[in-house]
Amino acid sequence: SSLESILEYLVLESVVIRNYYYGKLIHNFPLVRLKSCSLLAELGTERTRDILLEVLKHEPDNHVKGAAALGLGRITRPSDNEVVMELVHQLKNQSAEEGFRLALLKAFDIMVSQSEKMLDPAAYRAIIGVAQGSSSARVRKSASALLTRITRGSGQEQ
Repeated sequence: SSLESILEYLVLESVVIRNYYYGKLIHNFPLVRLKSCSLLAELGTERTRDILLEVLKHEPDNHVKGAAALGLGRITRPSDNEVVMELVHQLKNQSAEEGFRLALLKAFDIMVSQSEKMLDPAAYRAIIGVAQGSSSARVRKSASALLTRITRGSGQEQ
């Protein structure tokens, strides 16, 4: 749709589409990209999934990446291995800031709460690593709470 195309342009500008003026990046509006991620997730198409995944992989701003992760959590299922593995990859990044790590954990939480499927074992290992690791107390607590919620349903079919 044309709305999807407009949002795609807005969210990818300064991430994939870079415009420079005398060597300086111009049109760098992270708040516009953040809101565009949220709106793309509401559309929930396969194309928006691909766009949000691209943002998660390449966006320099952690707030925008967090919005992309949350959007992916809302529109994908645990069986989407490509998305799950990128969320795992991002979660394993020890230098990621607290708010971004909390968004990644929330994305897993949303994804699992909307599905009967279980997460890939790599996701469990990453979440356990965060719960037991050197992250902030808030992030460790969030990871522990997530593990409690998702293991309660561990009798569900894979």
